[in-house]
Order: sequence, then C-alpha cells, then structure tokens
Amino acid sequence: MHAAAKRIVRNHVTFTAPIVLDARLKPGFPKELLADEATAATVTKRWNEYFPSGVAMGDSAKGHLD
Repeated sequence: MHAAAKRIVRNHVTFTAPIVLDARLKPGFPKELLADEATAATVTKRWNEYFPSGVAMGDSAKGHLD
C-alpha cells in the first residue's frame, strides 16, 4: 500500500489520497486453486443449503484478471 502521506491518529495509521494498492501476484505465490467439475456442480446445486440467508453466488470466471 502506497499513499501520498501516512500519519498516526489515536494509534491507527491513516492514509492521504491518492492511495495505490499493489495487488499483483508476486513470483513464488502459490498457484490459484480451482475445484474440479464434480465439486463445482455440487456446490452450485447445494448453494442455498450452504447459505440459506440468500447470499448470491458469484461467477468465478468473471473474477479472473487474465
């Protein structure tokens, strides 16, 4: 995290805009974990059992930055 300025306010670091987050994958990071087709189908089918309060299931294909 890089910011124009940083300061301590009541024991908390505060940042002044603009703020840049370096979220790139670095060399040596582990590879992305992916579920096999059978597991993915089971989770999709049973999603409402796992999250009965109505949590929306995201689309993992849209989450990729490739």
